[in-house]
Amino acid sequence: MNILFICSGNSVRSQIAEGWARRLAADGLGVTSAGLRALGVHPRAVATMRQAGIDISDHGSRTIDDALLHWADHIVTLCDSVKPFAAVFPQTVTHHHWSIPDPDKHRQGESAEDAYDRVRDQIRMLVEQLLQELQGH
Repeated sequence: MNILFICSGNSVRSQIAEGWARRLAADGLGVTSAGLRALGVHPRAVATMRQAGIDISDHGSRTIDDALLHWADHIVTLCDSVKPFAAVFPQTVTHHHWSIPDPDKHRQGESAEDAYDRVRDQIRMLVEQLLQELQGH
């Protein structure tokens, strides 16, 4: 089984989701991420995941292509700007959508670090739920 996490820039949310899924998934589960654009892995995403004990500094940032879409059994879109693209996903794929806020547009009075930590923890919870569902627990 293969999971593809998609966000707009493949720099923060999809990278964090990929990191959690790689850490938490059972052996044999394929995991990767992509975006509408490849903006590179954001240093704050690397830092917040490092605080959780996960190193995503070697992750690549890539754009969505037909090969990735057909590789995936499950596609998770993590931002509302990408959700409309589900219309072009292969009919054989199961689509999940998580409306995760952009941590760079954090709440007033919230530090960037706190926003990234909040998003990291929210994504972890959703990845855990997805993996439990997919692994039949």
